[in-house]
Amino acid sequence: MGTEDLRPTGAVNVGHREVVTAVQREVLPYDRNYLRHADRLESALRSLHETWSAVREGLGASGEALFRAREAAAMVAHGRWRYHAALQRTESRGMHKRAHRPAQDPTQHHRLLTGGLDEVWSRPESEQRQLVASGGRAA
Repeated sequence: MGTEDLRPTGAVNVGHREVVTAVQREVLPYDRNYLRHADRLESALRSLHETWSAVREGLGASGEALFRAREAAAMVAHGRWRYHAALQRTESRGMHKRAHRPAQDPTQHHRLLTGGLDEVWSRPESEQRQLVASGGRAA
């Protein structure tokens, strides 16, 4: 969240356990995270966006519970990044299996970078960065 602690924008009314349950409901089912389809990914991402809004507005804690609240917030952020990037990759590649697009697309032979908290983004990694990461070898 970019701050040293959780700072809800409203009254603290969300607990870390309910956030974890909401995230697990979207990321654990195989039909969403293994055999992916755009409609299911979009639905899961919408739900995670709603959970993120609830986290930003009302997740807070103190003491040891602060650690659990931060973990819960991180789980929501990761789930949103994961599905946002998955929607950008409209092919099957590696462990990313698109149910309606089983073949690889040579134009998508690149890594995707993703980030953001309140506004999630994804973009292809630049070829220059890929060359540096691979030690100058073509991928």
